[in-house]
This record gives sequence, structure tokens and C-alpha cells, in this order.
Amino acid sequence: MMLTGNDKYVNWKAIVLCFTTIIVSGCAKNTAPPSSLQTSCMMPDAATAAAMAAEDHYHLMMQCYSAGQRTQVTTHYALAGVKTWLNAHRQGDQHSQQQHQELLQQTLHKIPPSERKKLWTVLHNDLSNPIIKRRICAEVEQTGKMSTINDQVAQWDWQNAMDGYLHCGGSITL
Repeated sequence: MMLTGNDKYVNWKAIVLCFTTIIVSGCAKNTAPPSSLQTSCMMPDAATAAAMAAEDHYHLMMQCYSAGQRTQVTTHYALAGVKTWLNAHRQGDQHSQQQHQELLQQTLHKIPPSERKKLWTVLHNDLSNPIIKRRICAEVEQTGKMSTINDQVAQWDWQNAMDGYLHCGGSITL
């Protein structure tokens, strides 16, 4: 069967859309952060962060918390939350909504209550500081751009997730 130029474009767009949906929704199960990030607290580039599941970001959030890297803690929290919020709103089912809540709870229950309180204080302080929040929103927005390339609907969904979860308030520039 011979594909015309237009057919190739439609097929390519379908492939990109499917790939983007998998990345953004965090559907990839039993994945681990890239091996270079598993035991360290480094912020991956936007393309790598876009390909990571929410669970990976929560894992790295805890690695960064243990390493005392406050900025990365909040960024990984923000990325994981936006990804699960987006999935919960796209899917609209009970399981997706529960996953949004339960992933963070499962992660936090791995540390003692006193440490949990300290972690919440870090997150609250960072997201209450307009300068820090603006930087985090810009990083999350850049990650969204990498995961929604060539798909305006997915870009709009990502922006809505940022606004709904982080209350970033539209397009962010530094």
C-alpha cells in the first residue's frame, strides 16, 4: 500500500499524539527514573522530565529532600502533581482521581510524621514565595512544552493542569 504525503502526515501525527498521551498521563508503569538520577538529586532536562512518570518525580522528590536540595524537592513535587492532576481530569474516572491523591500519600508515608511536616513546610514556603513559584512554574511549563510538541490540545491541557494544580496563572516567562 502506498501512502500519500498527507497520509504520512496523519499517521505521524497519530503516533506523536499517542506517545504524548502516554508521557503526559504517566501511564508507563513500573518505570524508574533514568539510572543517573536514581541515587542522586539532579534536575533532569525538560525532555527527560517530560518522559518521566509522576512516580519517578515523587521518588526524586524524596531523594532531593534527603539530600537537602529544597528547590528540586518542590520542582519534582510540582511536576508529579501536574502530571497526575492532568491524568485525573483527562480520564475523569475514580481511579485516576484516587491516583492523584494516593501517589503523594504513599510517598509521604515512607518518612516519619515529623519529617513529613518539615517537607510540607518546604513545599508551602516555596510555593508561597512568588519568585520561587514563578521559577517552578516556568520549569513545569517548559517540561509541558517538551511533552506536548505539535499538539495544541495537549498544550492547552497541560496549561490548565498547571493552573489547576499549581495556580501558575497562564504562560510564564522569566
